[in-house]
Amino acid sequence: MNQTSKTARTASALDYLHRRFPVAFVNDPAAVHPLAVGTREALHTAIAEDPLADPAACDWALRRWCLSRAYTAALAAGRPRIDIEGHITGGVAPEHQAAAAARLATEGDRTAERAKRRDKAERMKAKGKAAGAANRKPPAPTTPGKATAGRVITGKTRPRATAEPSPAVPSTGTTNERTGARPTITIKRRRPSVPE
Repeated sequence: MNQTSKTARTASALDYLHRRFPVAFVNDPAAVHPLAVGTREALHTAIAEDPLADPAACDWALRRWCLSRAYTAALAAGRPRIDIEGHITGGVAPEHQAAAAARLATEGDRTAERAKRRDKAERMKAKGKAAGAANRKPPAPTTPGKATAGRVITGKTRPRATAEPSPAVPSTGTTNERTGARPTITIKRRRPSVPE
């Protein structure tokens, strides 16, 4: 199974849980409550007879729900735990509350670091644009059929030469059908061996 289908199935299962259990899986982050311990088993029992339910995807959706920032904030705040029908089952254990608070602090630190890096990158980009293109050296042009002198050219193609390729350039045998161009192959130069 590819990741896209798993992501789509998880999102679909989360929508199903929102519709089937609207009190336990609310859309408003401020109204989220921690789920009771053992909710997974209760959820499987409740959806066992429903043909619309995908048990594996519901497990993924439950994991995604319990790892969400709103759920972690509800744990850290010490809101009471509820079952899938919305009945209060008890409080949050102090160790769960402390772990959730630590996770929120860590996420907050990572978010702040990402914001700093993003701001720095934007400043550097603006500074580079302000310097102008006059200070930049233009890339050297490549001519079809000539060696690239050790430069690495990635993702570019060169037109097919009319003559046979030189024996120094190995042929991959594949061409781009649309343009008729061969992929550029970079050959690493070897240093001459020193006789002993």
